[in-house]
Amino acid sequence: MTRASLAAARLPRVKQLAEERGPALKQAFALLQSGALVGPAGTRLQQTLVRAHDDARSGFYAAFDAVHHLAGEDGPPPRIGEPYIPGPPRGRPPGSPAERSGSPAGLDQLGRALSSAAESWNDAAATLSRILADLGLSTAPVRSISRSANHVRALKPDVDRRRAELLKTDQQQIVQSAVKTIQGILPKSPGVKEAIGSLWDTYAHRYLPGVWEGAKDIGLGGLAINPFSAPFYFGINRKSWMERGPVGQIKGLFLGVQHPGEFAKAIVNWEDWKRDPVHALGKTAPSIAITAATMGTGSGAGVGSKIGAALRNAARKGTKPDLETAVRADPAPPRQPSNSDHPGSHFDDERASAAAPVLSEKALSALRNVEDAAQRIAARFGVKVDFSSHPIDPANARGITEALEGAANDYPSIFRDMKNVKVQSLDEMRKTNPSAGPNTMAHSINDGSGPGPQGIYLNQTNLMSKAVTDAVAIKRTEEGWSVPKGLTARGTFYHEFGHQIGHRILADPRLCQELARELRKVGVSVDEFSLQVGVPFGQQRLAAGLGEYGTTNASEMIAEGFAEWRLNAHSRPISATIGQFIDKHFKGK
Repeated sequence: MTRASLAAARLPRVKQLAEERGPALKQAFALLQSGALVGPAGTRLQQTLVRAHDDARSGFYAAFDAVHHLAGEDGPPPRIGEPYIPGPPRGRPPGSPAERSGSPAGLDQLGRALSSAAESWNDAAATLSRILADLGLSTAPVRSISRSANHVRALKPDVDRRRAELLKTDQQQIVQSAVKTIQGILPKSPGVKEAIGSLWDTYAHRYLPGVWEGAKDIGLGGLAINPFSAPFYFGINRKSWMERGPVGQIKGLFLGVQHPGEFAKAIVNWEDWKRDPVHALGKTAPSIAITAATMGTGSGAGVGSKIGAALRNAARKGTKPDLETAVRADPAPPRQPSNSDHPGSHFDDERASAAAPVLSEKALSALRNVEDAAQRIAARFGVKVDFSSHPIDPANARGITEALEGAANDYPSIFRDMKNVKVQSLDEMRKTNPSAGPNTMAHSINDGSGPGPQGIYLNQTNLMSKAVTDAVAIKRTEEGWSVPKGLTARGTFYHEFGHQIGHRILADPRLCQELARELRKVGVSVDEFSLQVGVPFGQQRLAAGLGEYGTTNASEMIAEGFAEWRLNAHSRPISATIGQFIDKHFKGK
C-alpha cells in the first residue's frame, strides 16, 4: 500500500477526530454564558478559551489538510469534505459590577469541563501524532492542539481558587442567615396554640417540603415529619407532633446557633441555603433530629448527618462560637504554571495584594551584599538581577543566588538567553502574569515573544521569611504536592529555570521523542510529541514519583524533575531521568 492510499484510508478517522474532539470547549463556553463566572474575570477567561479553541481548531484543520493532500498524490483526492468545527460563541458572559461574581456550583462544573476538554484534546493529539508519523508527515499541527490542551488544563487551579473565594463570602452570609432562620422559627412559647400560630405557614409551605427531601435522603418517613401525614398526626396527638415535628426536628440545631463556625463547615448545598434557608433547614433537620435524639448513635446518609456530627463534636469539645472559622478556605496551590506562549492565558485573581513589607536597615544592608554577589555572577551573561527594589529575606536571597550561580555555570547557553532575575511585588507581577495570586511563588517568561523580557520573576510576598518559606516547602512535600525542597527559595529558582530548559525541549520533536523513551523506562508513559502524560495510570505514576504539581502539564513535569535533580543528591527515578537527560543535552553548553 502506497503512502497516498494509506493516507486515503486514514482520512475519515482524521475528520472524525476533528469533528468530535475539536469542539471540546463547548460545555465550558455554555457554562460561562450561563453565569458560572461573570464580569471582567469571566470575559478574560472566555477570551483565553477562544484563543485556545482557535489554536486547536487550526491544528485539527492543518492535520486534515496534510493527510488530504498526501491522499491525492496518486490521483484525485478522496471525496471527503473537510471537517466542520464550530467557532466559539459570540457575546460575553453576563456582566457584573462586582469583582468576585459567579456561581460556586457553576465554577465547579466549569473546572470539570476544562479538565475534560484538555483530556479530550490530548487524546486526539496522541492519535493524530501516530497517524501523521506513520504517514511520514510533520506532527507540527499536533503540537498546537497539545499546547492548547495544556493551557486549558492549567486554568483549572484558578477556577477552583475563585470558587473557594466565592464560597468564603457565601459561607459567612449563609451561616448568619441560617442562625437567624433557626432562631426565628423556634417556638417562642412551649404552648401548642402559640407555637402553631407562628409556625404553621412557614412550616407547611417551606420547611416541610425540605423535610420531605431530607427524609427521603436518609430513609426516614415517620408520620410526624411526613408532609402528607403531619396534619393528621397533629390531629391525633398534638403534643407528640410538637415534640417530633417542629420542635423535635430542630432541637439539635440549637447547637447550630451556638456553634455557627462548625455549622458552616458542614453545610455542602450552599445554593439551597442561599435561595431558601428555611427549605434547606427542613431538608437537613431529619438526620439532625436523629443525631440529637440518639446522642449520635442514629444513622444518616444525608448532609444533615454531616452537620449533626459536626455540631455534636463541637458541643463535646466546647468549641468557642466563632463565625471566623466558617470562612476559612484551603490554600490554593502555591505555584502557578509558567506562562510565555499566551500572554494573559490565565484570568487574574482580583484579591488585593498585601502592603509592601519593610526590612530593617541591617537586613537591607545584608540583602544588598547578596544582591551585589548575584549581580556580579549574572553580569558575565548579560542578565540583570534585582532583589532590593522589592526587598526579601537576605537568607532567601542567598538561596536564590546559590541556584543562580549553579545554573549559570552548568547551563550557560540557557542562562545567557534570559534578561532578568527579578523580585516583584504581586501587583507588578500581575502585569505580565495576570493569574498570579498571593500563593504564587514565581513565574518564568521563557522566550522573547512573551509578555515581558525573558527571565525569572519571583513573588516578594512569599520570600519575606526564610523560616516561613521553608516550612511551607516541607508541608507541601509531605502532602505530596511538590518535590523535596521544591518550594524553598533555591528550589523555586531551579523550578523556574527548568521551565527555561523545558521550553527548548518541548519545541524540539527530536528531544521530545528521546525524553519520552527515557521516561517509559521508569514506568511513565507520555506522548512522544507533546510529552503529555497518559491518563489515568501515567498521571498516577507521575504523582507518586514526582508530586501532584508535576502532573499539571509537560512543562511542570520537566521543571519539577529538574528542581529535584539539582536539589537532592539522591533524586528519585523520574527526577533522575529528567535531570540526566537535561545534563546530556544542555550541561556545559
